[in-house]
Amino acid sequence: MRQNLGTGVTHIQSYHSPPLFWIRYIDDVCAAVPEDHIQEFKDHINAVEPLIIFTMELESDSKISFLDIEIQHHENGTLATKVFRKKTHTDQYLSFCSHHPTEHKFAVARTLFNRAEVICSVKDDNLEEEDRHITSALMSNGYPHSFIQGVLRKSKRSRSDEQPFATVVLPYVKNVSENIRRILSPLNVITCFKPHKTLRNILVHAKGREHMNTKKLERFTKYHVAHAMRYILDRLGVL
Repeated sequence: MRQNLGTGVTHIQSYHSPPLFWIRYIDDVCAAVPEDHIQEFKDHINAVEPLIIFTMELESDSKISFLDIEIQHHENGTLATKVFRKKTHTDQYLSFCSHHPTEHKFAVARTLFNRAEVICSVKDDNLEEEDRHITSALMSNGYPHSFIQGVLRKSKRSRSDEQPFATVVLPYVKNVSENIRRILSPLNVITCFKPHKTLRNILVHAKGREHMNTKKLERFTKYHVAHAMRYILDRLGVL
């Protein structure tokens, strides 16, 4: 299947034996070129623009990686895919003990499982192997096994089509933000949280800005959350 590659890359299609497919993401390309035309095709596309030089990586043991996908080429011409990780990958994710909302930790696990579901083509083998790897990696980051299984169950449920009445974003304060969400949830209000202290806030400081200590910052955040909650309830007609 040939793709319309747009203006400036018609030289690829003009080659006498163009690739069977050409998939590009920013500066990474995955293409299928006849084996006896590989070097000639590389020279052809490198002659288009002197400032753009293509390098090449060939499949090894019938496998090649593209982004976070490992593609395996079978003898019958079919392709199988699974999640690819570099050798330097450490499986370090957001720690379960970190001061973040539970939904952020849930999102980490859900994203990994969803990626596996999308990428793995052989569901019986590759997907089960990937699920085991994800479970082991999350547990090494402090995630309880029961929490991981809960993520798997909830990820399989269909999302509700009901539209929320409103969406609010509040700074996260442990044991306070969760109570706010619990109150607003029956009112069909989606509550999202953001951290009030980030690495950027710690390392980057504007000139002339006075630094608040931790206790003052916590009191300020709780005050802000309480008034935000009162404003939302007032708009909903609860107060």
